[in-house]
Order: sequence, then structure tokens, then C-alpha cells
Amino acid sequence: MSTENFCEDGETIQHDAAAPLFPLNQLEGTIYRYRDAELKRERANASQIVTVGPTSFASSYFLAQHTLSLVELSTLSTTQRDELRAGTELDLAEFEYIQVGRNRTRSQNHSLSEY
Repeated sequence: MSTENFCEDGETIQHDAAAPLFPLNQLEGTIYRYRDAELKRERANASQIVTVGPTSFASSYFLAQHTLSLVELSTLSTTQRDELRAGTELDLAEFEYIQVGRNRTRSQNHSLSEY
């Protein structure tokens, strides 16, 4: 599965460098999921989001199992941010969110009056 399936454009952080984020359920920071993550992503500038990208077929499968989630970088502990910085060449201070996963479908929002 190619990286393009996970990120539309912008910067990526490799899955192995993002290991301190997993499992997401145990992070102390703010995490937006599902529709909340979509709305945050729409409001945010694409340059504010760094996406976790796969490094192998196994990591691609692992990431594909996650629903769209945005982790707010400023809410992570100092230790977690330092671990993330150590694994990447990116300056994470430039970003507001880390995106994990992707939208499963691009369905339109239908109102009840249509049915």
C-alpha cells in the first residue's frame, strides 16, 4: 500500500519514528477521532499537519486499521515530544497535529429530508 493512501499532501513521519504514539488509547494528550478529526483537519492548514506514513507492508496494514485520528502535539508530554523529535528530521514545533489513519470512505453528508 503506497504512502499516497495515507496522506494527500504535506509532510510525513515514518511509522517506526512515531512509535511513542502507540497505542493511541494510552496517550495523555488530546486526540480527535472520526468526525471530530475530519472537522479539525478541514479547519487546519495542511502545513500544520504531519501524517504518520508506513515503512513496510506490515506498518501499512497496522495504520490502515486505525480510523482517522488527529493528535494535538502541544498536549503531549515533554517526554513523548522528545521521543518523536529524536526519530525524525522534521521540526515538530512547526506542526499542530499528527494524523494517524485515514478516512475509510468519502461519503457525502445527507440530511434526513432526502430520505
